[in-house]
Amino acid sequence: MSKLTRRDFIKNSLATASGIGITSSLPTTAWSKVLGANDDVRVAVAGLRGKGRSHIEQFRKLPGVRVVAVCDADQEFIDLEVKKFTDSNEKVDAYTDIRKLLEDKNIDAIVIATPNHWHSLMTIWGCQAGKDV
Repeated sequence: MSKLTRRDFIKNSLATASGIGITSSLPTTAWSKVLGANDDVRVAVAGLRGKGRSHIEQFRKLPGVRVVAVCDADQEFIDLEVKKFTDSNEKVDAYTDIRKLLEDKNIDAIVIATPNHWHSLMTIWGCQAGKDV
């Protein structure tokens, strides 16, 4: 078994990323434009401080992605984000407990923007709940 060095990993990662960039710029075929049940990816963001707010702003710019839920342990941060959604006439669910968020069947994926020590546990819970993490 050959040992993968950091240099080889970076080279391979860059080659893969550039390949993805090239193929994503190619014209798409008709079958890839068929509308179906998965037209929108419904995302929840857990952790609403700096990174979480940044993730929400970026997701709002992406076509086919909707932020449908937010979660934070601090109700004050939840209230601020929910107000932004209601001001733009968008519906968003709010949770203070990630476990309740993961029970929601209307969420396809979660983004974890919490302190590092929560990442692994929330990832495991998200995978167990059948969410993309």
